[in-house]
Amino acid sequence: MKIGDGIASWIRTVVPGLWAVAVTALLQWWTGAPTEIADALNSDIAIGAVIWVALAIWYGFWRWLEPRLPNWITSILFGLSRQPTYANENTIPGELVDDGDLAGA
Repeated sequence: MKIGDGIASWIRTVVPGLWAVAVTALLQWWTGAPTEIADALNSDIAIGAVIWVALAIWYGFWRWLEPRLPNWITSILFGLSRQPTYANENTIPGELVDDGDLAGA
């Protein structure tokens, strides 16, 4: 079954977000955190900020590392090893866009 580019893009956006939420939850429940940090992480604003920072770091690092990883690891990190393809200014309307095997999928 071939997954369309729209769904591939959605999956590769949502899964790193879920990882960021998981990292934030681990930080929140980390028992070794000083009380002041633990209390600060329990506010809604702090949770949102930590999720945003975790996502930015997580996504940037793994996107940089992605070309060097096997497909199965990329699938765990991004939910899908195949990167979506996008039309550009040179694409003829209705043309099949095939950028090759970008992610080794």
